[in-house]
Amino acid sequence: MFRTPLGRFLRKAHSRRMASSGTAAHRRPTRRLEVEFLENRLVPSGMDKTYTDIMGFVTLTGPVHDVLIKNIEPMSYFTLIGDAHDVTVESRIPATSGVILVGNVHDVKTRDIAGYFNLTGNAHDVTMGNISGLPGLFLSGLVILGSTSASSLHDFKAGDISNPSGTGGSLKVNGTFHNGTVGKIYAGGTVSLYHIGHHFRTESQLGPFDATGTSSTAEGGTLHVDMPADESNVQGG
Repeated sequence: MFRTPLGRFLRKAHSRRMASSGTAAHRRPTRRLEVEFLENRLVPSGMDKTYTDIMGFVTLTGPVHDVLIKNIEPMSYFTLIGDAHDVTVESRIPATSGVILVGNVHDVKTRDIAGYFNLTGNAHDVTMGNISGLPGLFLSGLVILGSTSASSLHDFKAGDISNPSGTGGSLKVNGTFHNGTVGKIYAGGTVSLYHIGHHFRTESQLGPFDATGTSSTAEGGTLHVDMPADESNVQGG
């Protein structure tokens, strides 16, 4: 025992610990703290979670690391309460369904959104497909990023807002963001921006902004900015 170099090192470390620890009554609290430290190290800050199908109302409490949703059925809602690193929705969000993220997320990726999507906290990157709902259907084709003006978003990107048939779609960004990009904003489609930190671009040709900060697109949609100074940070076409 203790004949190897590692063994001799462990013997010396053991001797020093015994000399400094005192009696067994004094050693027990030290041991308890060591166990608690190891247990805390082994508890993960967040697990990965994969859902093959979201059916009905599903709620997940975080924090979690990665969330992958492969499919969302009609008339179904997924809610994440807590922070996450990545949230990915691989399927289209149906017109009668929704995804609600109550917390901060690093990266969010979704495909087309015909239903409801709401991110209440902060995010780094948000990538979405086309946003287009059904006329007259509550919360259909509605995307809200950030719950208040204090929310922040680095970059976001979305496809077309509404569609050539004019079925409607809405994107509302409540907080400050750095860069934002959307496709064309068709008739029935609206984009509302609280504050542009750097740049916003749409593929639609834009008309001049009126006194309320609203511009009409060549396709019949509308773009609104809350702060007049942000009008110069908008690029169309």
